[in-house]
Amino acid sequence: MKLFGLSVVTLLATIGSVVADKQLENRQLFRTVDLSKSYVREFIAVNVYNDGTSDETDYIVSIPPGFVDDLAKLDIKESSHEAPLKVIRLARDEHGEHWSAILPEPIKPGSQVQLQLFLSYVNQLQPVPQTIKQSEQQHLVYDGLKTFYSLYPTKSQTNRVKIMAQNMQEINMDENSTPSTEAEGGAQYGPFGPMGSFEVEPLVLRYDYPLPIPRVDSLKRDIWISHVSNSIAIEESYNLTNAGAKLDGSFSRTDFFAHHGKPSSASASIIELPFTLPLGAHDVYYTDLVGNVSTSHFRGGKEVSLLELRPRYPVFGGWNYNFTIGWEMPLTSVSRTTGADEYVVGLPLLNGPVDAQYRQIESNYILPEGAENVQVVTSEPALSKEESVTFSYLDKKGRPTIQVRHVNFVDQHRGGIVFLKYTLPGSAATIKPIFIATVIGSIFLAIFSLSQLDFTISQRPKKTTKE
Repeated sequence: MKLFGLSVVTLLATIGSVVADKQLENRQLFRTVDLSKSYVREFIAVNVYNDGTSDETDYIVSIPPGFVDDLAKLDIKESSHEAPLKVIRLARDEHGEHWSAILPEPIKPGSQVQLQLFLSYVNQLQPVPQTIKQSEQQHLVYDGLKTFYSLYPTKSQTNRVKIMAQNMQEINMDENSTPSTEAEGGAQYGPFGPMGSFEVEPLVLRYDYPLPIPRVDSLKRDIWISHVSNSIAIEESYNLTNAGAKLDGSFSRTDFFAHHGKPSSASASIIELPFTLPLGAHDVYYTDLVGNVSTSHFRGGKEVSLLELRPRYPVFGGWNYNFTIGWEMPLTSVSRTTGADEYVVGLPLLNGPVDAQYRQIESNYILPEGAENVQVVTSEPALSKEESVTFSYLDKKGRPTIQVRHVNFVDQHRGGIVFLKYTLPGSAATIKPIFIATVIGSIFLAIFSLSQLDFTISQRPKKTTKE
C-alpha cells in the first residue's frame, strides 16, 4: 500500500526513528481544552527544540488511539507565518494516527521554533445522566486527557480546561492524580514534566452545560450552476438531532415558559438556528416535512447575510428535526475567467448553524450542460469524490455532477472553501438559449399559421323546388 509515494512500512520506520533519535523535544508547552461549545477544541502552544545533530524539516502530531475516529479538524501554524502549514496524514499504528506538518524552514541543531496547534473533536461529550426532567439541568462528561499526547518527550507542560459554567468536578481522581488549581472559567493542571513519548494522564470531568448540542446526522447539499441565468441555486437538507440529555416524560409548554432562560432542559433545547449565508443571497426559503415555515427572518447585509430559523417546536435532547433551506446568488460574485472558455468558481465549503457538529455531508456540484475538464479542490480532505450526470429541463446530454462526501465536520469548517474549475465552450453556453428561443418561436409560428386557416363550417343553401 502506498501513501504519498511512500509505503506504510517506510512511514512507520520514519516514525520509529524519530522516537529512537529523540532529536526534537517539546521544551515548553501550554495546552487549553475548550469545553464551552458542543464539541471539544484544543489549543496548544509549544516551543520545539532540536536537540540532535541534523536539521528537522517536519513536526509529527500524534492522535491518541481512542480519538482518531473523532478528529474533526487539525491546523498547525508556525509563529512567524500566518498561513497554516501543510499537513500530511502518515499512518496509523498502536500509538494512534500520525500527521506530519511540513515546516517552512528546517529546525537547525541547537535552535527552536514555536508552533501553534488547533484540534477539534466530535462525539467526545456525553450527557450524564442520559435522561433528565424538563426542570432539571443538563450535565456533560468529558473523558479525555489531562496532558498532551505527543510522540516527542516533553520537558514542561501546563494544561488548562475551559468551561462555560463554574460547576465542574473531576470524577476519576485518585491518590496518584495531579490536583488542579482554580482558574477563571475552568481549572489548571501542572506544570508537568519531564514526560516521555506517549506518556499521558487521563482526565474525566463532569460539568454543567446549559446549552443544546446540535448534531447534523446527515446533510445533503445540491449546488446548481447556471451560466444562462448567471446564478447559483443552493439547497441544503438537514437531518438535525439534539445530542444532549433526553427529555424524561412528556413536554409541558407551561413548564417550558416557566423555566425558559434558566439552566434547565428547556434552556438546553434548540429554539433557534442562525445561519450565515454568502453575500448576495436572495430568494431564501425554509421548509420542513410539513411544508413552508414562516417563522424565519432573513437580513441581507453588505458583507454577510443572516438567516434566523425557528423550528415549529423546541427540539429537546434526543429529538429530531428535518428541514430544508435554499437560496440563490449571482454567479459573477464567486466566479472568474482564467482563460478561453475556462472558469473557476469558489464556494463556501459549509453553510451551517453556529455551534454544530456534522457526521456526514454530501455535496452535489451540478455544472452547466456541456462543461468539460471538471476539477474540484476542497480546503479539507474529502472522504470520496464521484462523477455522474444529472438531467434537468430541456437537457440533452445531461449536466456533469461531482459528488463530494465529508465526515466529522464542525462549524469551524464554515471558513473552508471549494474551488470548481471547468471549461465551458461558447457554443455549449448558448445552445440552450437558442434551443429555447427556437421552441418558443416555433410555437408562435404554429399559432400564427393556425390562426390564418379558416375552419368555419358553412351551411349548404337549401334547394328550391319548382312548382
